[in-house]
Amino acid sequence: MVDSLLWEEALEQASDSIELLDEEIRIVWVNRAFERLHGRLRASVIGRTPAALQLGNLDDAPVFRQAEAAILRGEVWRGEARYGPPGAAFTPVELIASPLHDRRGRFRGYLAIKRDLSQREQRDRELVGLLEALPVGVAVHQHGALRYVNRTMLDIMGEASEGAALGRSMFEWLHPADHQLVRERMAVTDDSGRLPVPTDMRVRQASGAERWVRISPMGVVPFRGEPCFCVSVLDLTQERREREATASLERLRTIGGVAAGVAHEINNPLTWLLGALDELSRELPDGRGAELAKEAQLGGQRIRDVVRDLALFTSGRDSDAGRCEVGEVVRSAVALSRRTIEAVAEVQVESPGRPLWVRGSTSRLGQVVLNLVLNAAGAIDDRGRVTLRWWREGAEVVLEVEDDGVGMDEQTRARAFEPFFTTRRERGGTGLGLAMCQNIVTSVGGRMVLSSAPGEGTRARVHLACVTAPEDRLPVEARLSPCRILVVEDQLLVQKALVRRLRGVGHRVAVADDGEQALAIVASGAVFDLILCDVMMPRKDGLAVYRELCVEHPAMARRVLFMTGAAFTDEARAFLESLASPWLVKPFDDVDFARAAAAILDAVATD
Repeated sequence: MVDSLLWEEALEQASDSIELLDEEIRIVWVNRAFERLHGRLRASVIGRTPAALQLGNLDDAPVFRQAEAAILRGEVWRGEARYGPPGAAFTPVELIASPLHDRRGRFRGYLAIKRDLSQREQRDRELVGLLEALPVGVAVHQHGALRYVNRTMLDIMGEASEGAALGRSMFEWLHPADHQLVRERMAVTDDSGRLPVPTDMRVRQASGAERWVRISPMGVVPFRGEPCFCVSVLDLTQERREREATASLERLRTIGGVAAGVAHEINNPLTWLLGALDELSRELPDGRGAELAKEAQLGGQRIRDVVRDLALFTSGRDSDAGRCEVGEVVRSAVALSRRTIEAVAEVQVESPGRPLWVRGSTSRLGQVVLNLVLNAAGAIDDRGRVTLRWWREGAEVVLEVEDDGVGMDEQTRARAFEPFFTTRRERGGTGLGLAMCQNIVTSVGGRMVLSSAPGEGTRARVHLACVTAPEDRLPVEARLSPCRILVVEDQLLVQKALVRRLRGVGHRVAVADDGEQALAIVASGAVFDLILCDVMMPRKDGLAVYRELCVEHPAMARRVLFMTGAAFTDEARAFLESLASPWLVKPFDDVDFARAAAAILDAVATD
């Protein structure tokens, strides 16, 4: 048997503080580690209770009461507290308190062991310092209850301090739709020990805002003496927002390419159709035939407008990218959405009666108006009304889209511009429409304001800087003085329609069936006031003609007026948009031609 003195010496040399207490919780023996921890000699504590000696931090009194209650019930208690010499800094310790029985099982008192945790806490502080600096969120939880979160994680959760998060269930911040998924992932770890794969899900902040995150399990880690589970959390919100925006632009680009191709195939025959109808309506005497010709002409013009509206909203091409006329934008948006809206609402347009120009892109502002109009229609449960109005207000133009639909409560209205927030997800809503609208408007220095109340409908106002009309949109004489014009057009019927129209108003017209023939005519010495040239042609297109003229006949190159059914290649579109001079989209009317031609001839005359 081991000598009892040897046992006592072993306890004396232990690095942990050890104390024995009798049935009345009075100290009967302590080792040297106890003296070092508490700064008290053995003789000064024997026969006294820890409470009377006030050995611990008074702030830990609830912990001491828990420990005392547990051992009085005959239980072993384990926890953490702080102890130290009087007047000195307290030392963090792990406290183990246990009832003490002799070999016969008789209760003889209590045993208390205190292990210094200073080094562990120092390591914890260093580790926490590293974790706090990480750009990803880190959370430590025990069965779902949060034990630690770093600064980045607090930002993701939308909380200002640790106190608002620790001790609470992480499910309070996870989107309800993702709760089951998280439970399944936790069950996998509990059952097999295998770590589940990283999972994308949503976090719902206290404000109601949602963020997309990727949660990656890091496994079980010891945290303050207990096994806990650690996860890293990467905020994906901005990445998803950019990915959705890119996908939207790609879809728009694809649709734009298809729309441009369709427009090209429609616009060329439409040019000769409208030209023939225009000539026919002039030739026919008043009567039923003339009336039918006029009606057919109106139908053709409607086809032209639909094609132009479609191209406007898909290609991003603008006649003047720096400014746009609000009435034109509204007309196009209403025309495109009318069939959708008319099923649920009446559309009412209140125009100021004069053109109002604003800073911005026609196509992008058109997307804003179209989105607002469709949103308004979607908010109407039964037959209602969507009203569009705009007016000048100081240095701004205010565009308003109003509906008499279900309206929004204050919480919904406050989040309306938040990416991915939608009340219509089951109907295909993405939550990106209003966010993209706001981005478009703010990108040109404007602002958007929503006002709404449940049952009172919604009013969306777009405030944009008012600007002057571009010079090529100012009134000009629709007729030109007779000119010498070379028409370069490969489609015979389009060519004939253009020649008839131009000769009908007094111009002298020559024709070329393709680019090579046009260059040969110019090279022969023929002189023209204007070259009306198609962009897309076989053998040598309009771009090649222009580039060769710039080298061989620069004076004539300045007189080129391009026309296109639709520039459906990126090169052609980029070329046209790089030009300082105007260009025409077929079919065009006499006023459009006169304005564009006058601008080119005036530029030549002033050089």
